[in-house]
Amino acid sequence: MSSNGSRAGVRPEEYFRVLVEQAADGIFISTEEGVYVEVNASGHRLLGYPPGELVGKRINDIVSQPDLHRVEVAVAGLLKGEVQTEEWVMRRKDGSLIDTEVTAQRLSNGRLLGVVRDLRPRRTIEEKVRASEAQLRSILQTAPDIIMAVDRAGKILFINRTVPSLSPADVVGTICYDYVPPESRPRVEAALNKVFSTGMLDEYEVEGPPGVDGVRGWSSVRAGPLAEGDRVVAAILCATDVSARRNDEARIRELASRLQKISSQIPGMVYQYKLRPDGTSCFPYASEGIREIYRVSPDEVREDAAKVFAILHPDDYDGIVESITASARTMRPWQYEYRVKFPNGDVRWLYGSSVPESEPGGAILWHGFIADISARKEADRMKAQLEEQLRQSQKVESIGKLAGGVAHDFNNLLTSMMGFVELALMETPPESRATEYLAGALESAKRGAALTQQLLAFARKKIVRPEVIDLNEVLHRMASLIRRLVGENLELVLMPAPRLGLVKVDVGSMEQVIMNLVVNARDAISGTGRITLETQDVVLDEEYCRAHVETAAGEYVMLAVSDTGVGMPPEIASRVFEPFFTTKPVGEGTGLGLAMCHGIVKQAGGNISVYSEAGAGSSFRVYLPRAVGGRPVAHTLAPRPSSATGHETILLVEDEHMILRVAREALSGLGYRVFTAGDGIQALDMVSRMSEPVHLLITDVVMPRMGGRELATQLARLCPGLRVLFSSGYTENAIVDHGVLDEGINFLQKPYTPMTLARRVREVLDR
Repeated sequence: MSSNGSRAGVRPEEYFRVLVEQAADGIFISTEEGVYVEVNASGHRLLGYPPGELVGKRINDIVSQPDLHRVEVAVAGLLKGEVQTEEWVMRRKDGSLIDTEVTAQRLSNGRLLGVVRDLRPRRTIEEKVRASEAQLRSILQTAPDIIMAVDRAGKILFINRTVPSLSPADVVGTICYDYVPPESRPRVEAALNKVFSTGMLDEYEVEGPPGVDGVRGWSSVRAGPLAEGDRVVAAILCATDVSARRNDEARIRELASRLQKISSQIPGMVYQYKLRPDGTSCFPYASEGIREIYRVSPDEVREDAAKVFAILHPDDYDGIVESITASARTMRPWQYEYRVKFPNGDVRWLYGSSVPESEPGGAILWHGFIADISARKEADRMKAQLEEQLRQSQKVESIGKLAGGVAHDFNNLLTSMMGFVELALMETPPESRATEYLAGALESAKRGAALTQQLLAFARKKIVRPEVIDLNEVLHRMASLIRRLVGENLELVLMPAPRLGLVKVDVGSMEQVIMNLVVNARDAISGTGRITLETQDVVLDEEYCRAHVETAAGEYVMLAVSDTGVGMPPEIASRVFEPFFTTKPVGEGTGLGLAMCHGIVKQAGGNISVYSEAGAGSSFRVYLPRAVGGRPVAHTLAPRPSSATGHETILLVEDEHMILRVAREALSGLGYRVFTAGDGIQALDMVSRMSEPVHLLITDVVMPRMGGRELATQLARLCPGLRVLFSSGYTENAIVDHGVLDEGINFLQKPYTPMTLARRVREVLDR
């Protein structure tokens, strides 16, 4: 039979028998009463008995007398199913005692199994360790470091010396964890576990036991294995006192903290910048302010300054490099204002100042600071803008005063001129050459009157009658006219906002603004294009108002007129609202259109601005204060009087003789009974002597001795039911406040023609 067949025929109990007999430890099997029924060869050798002699003996026969009670307790535990491992002192056949380690348990058949290991080899090792300690102790006593050996449980087996408050004798046998703060114990345990489980070194720093003064010192500990063969029997801990080093580091950290606190109070960043001989550079030190200044961390530029140079504004890059090079060459302080441009497009202004010093090896080190001066630059820009606005405002005020002063006399001249020309036309045959000449003179006078109105509108002195209106309704009413004005080659887009807020403004003036802006947009487009009129409710905040000093924060209604035309560069866009400024050829514009729009909007308490780029079109935005309460006034064409003639009595008061003459001729020719006076005193005296009633008073507002408003008040007492029609070409008078007509006033703006006067008189009398 083959060997494989032989093994296959071996019974399990034979395997068990072989294993038991060949085991190095003693194997003892007894009954529940403690009588040995089987003991292997190693068990007999361990206790010095011949083979088989222990069978039949009792457990008490081989245990030392002092341990008999322990045996009873142990057997009772085994019978309950416990598994026990304990050290026992056993008695050999010759009576000698031997230290053993016994692992015992109850088998499934009820018998008791005990595996006995001789502890003499371990004891021998321990003796050798103690001998080695004795040999090393004299050497270790002179070592500057504290050296100790600990077992797996952390028990100190040896220590060469300790802190003055303790002695080695006090420490040996205690647990090393007890000498460190509780929070440090996990780190020490981890180091010992690493040494015993892997045999590898570990290093850590830990506070030691308190000294005589109660202060714990710091130690740097190196933990390594003490091995016998491949078994780690202890860990050697070598602790070097690093208290002085830690104190130095603490002082350095404190100084660094102070520097950080000081630098954090300095706007911007404190830094050291190094330029190496090879041309590379870095920031050896940068305060935390660098995160705000350059949006990088100090660590990112400690070895390389490339990230800082990458965000320098392209227009300032060369200048910065040249200034740094000059400072390095001359060793003079470096100062520079420059910009940085971040990836998101944000641009900031910076100011840097530093002093250089040479380092061994040829490097240059600058010490200095960098501050963000964007706010100052913006303040300077705003200051310049405000100064420009102030100059513009003073210019407007000067022109306004000039226009207001000239308006009265010039409008009187135009009124008489237009009146005489129109009267002359009535007396001249239509086919006469004189009719053509007179019509030309009348047209020129009307153009002069329009120019005067434009100047007054620009100077915010045009006389207006504000009403609560809906801009959407105005645009709707003007839509067909605007479309004809724009032409077929341009696309007109109207974008009225739903439920738009109301505004209070003079309707006629607002229509002028819309027409001027549309014409301006049309002229800016060559060929095809698009003009967009849009309304929207907006809120202007404090930031917007800081840039537009005459505008108050609040709710506004916006009208935007945008085009896809040629657009304007900044230097042109900044001047478009100046009077007499125009980019059109000579003879194609007066330069008052946008200036008039600006004045009308400002007079209404609003603001007008332009957003434009060359080649990208323009957008003019009008902001009018939103009216609180009120209902929009519906505007329809007023029915013209069926006839301008009449029979009523009219008192005409005018200090300008030529106007008085024209008006009297015009009204008398229409059937009215007209009385004239050169001033208010003369008019009062005349009425007091008249027996017939006066139906209508037509009076200039500004006159010597007594103005028109006072005259109307006094005549109302003498003539109850008297109608009054005021006339003026001047805004600073009793019936208007900064150009805004008082409520309930019948007013005729100078200059006017006889036909205009006749229609207005009839309207007042028929109302």
